[in-house]
Amino acid sequence: MKSEVIKNVASILNRLSIKWAIIGSTSLALQGINTKPKDLDILIKNKDIQKVKRAFKDYKTTEIKKNSSEECEEFNVHIKDVEVQICADYETSIYSRKLDETKRIKCAEVEVNVFDLKTEAECYEKTGRKEKANMIRTFIKK
Repeated sequence: MKSEVIKNVASILNRLSIKWAIIGSTSLALQGINTKPKDLDILIKNKDIQKVKRAFKDYKTTEIKKNSSEECEEFNVHIKDVEVQICADYETSIYSRKLDETKRIKCAEVEVNVFDLKTEAECYEKTGRKEKANMIRTFIKK
């Protein structure tokens, strides 16, 4: 994952004063788990999706659509060969509620929000990815 892309995305989102977090494999890598992210997954609240979409107006973006699970709306942003997926969870989603509990870490000279590893494991478990959840739990125990 290119740190300059993380820095760029975080700088834009931090200026918006909204709740957001890096989730998935990039979050795991930023917290010390040996994984190679293929993209950058960002979680926001659904009420902020239009504001976030406008903030990325200078980049190539896809149209906003419901994701296959119907639990969020999403769009992608293409920045320097990295696909950034912006997922806007509905307020009733467990993930959206977890946005109030993120922790801030420093990455590429900017503050980013992430779920703690226990929360990431819970999220992977709830989405049926038990192997990844167990890998996170094993890492936490070390």
